[in-house]
Amino acid sequence: MEWSKIKNILIVALLLINVLFLYMLAQPAGAETDHRDEGALLSDTLSVLEQNGITVRADTGFEELQLPMLTLKFDEDNGTYDYAPTGKTHYLTEETALEDADRFLAEKGNFGTPGKDIRVESVAVSETNPDRFIVSYGGYYENYRIKELGITITVSPSGILRMEKQWASVAEAGRNRRTIIPVTTALLHYMDRVLTEEPGARKTVTGISIAYTVNTPYGGTVASDTAFPAWRFDAADGTSVYIPAYQ
Repeated sequence: MEWSKIKNILIVALLLINVLFLYMLAQPAGAETDHRDEGALLSDTLSVLEQNGITVRADTGFEELQLPMLTLKFDEDNGTYDYAPTGKTHYLTEETALEDADRFLAEKGNFGTPGKDIRVESVAVSETNPDRFIVSYGGYYENYRIKELGITITVSPSGILRMEKQWASVAEAGRNRRTIIPVTTALLHYMDRVLTEEPGARKTVTGISIAYTVNTPYGGTVASDTAFPAWRFDAADGTSVYIPAYQ
């Protein structure tokens, strides 16, 4: 395609994006928006994404939410732990590997269990080689996944071989709740991220959810940090992008 045609397409797309942003900024805080206008805005937003190589195949019906910031206190015993085989063996499947990992966490008590207000939930069981499984757990505040928290357990027929743990408790949930940005705004930010970091990439969004993430990377050297609400976009290629949800 000639450069002049590409340039024209980009100009049209940018103009449409500006119109959408102006429309959203013009809405007064707390004002009720006609459902027809919301539908038209969402339709226009999805159309802009399609023109830029991003197809959305996920639920976009989210209500307006107000969420607090979280102060996380990281566990002092976070790290990687190796264990010797028990000597006893049993036939291992995805189901029995999950059972073994769940039992291991329960037996460890405070070591590897969820902190205050954070629940642990298995998110994946994957087979790395014959008779060896990795069970991954995520940390959730209410129903919202916290990106930085997780536990992975390596299970073999002869017992647990390894645990990698990065966990925290909620020291404080902010008293002041702020309204998160609409999914349409988050989708446009997602598109901008993809166009900037992966020019020319084609994405199919298969999952949209609300999560929490720590803005500063955690490397096991800080005792506490603040987690902020974020929109999480999962694509069919296995990538996940977190977009800050506060304006």
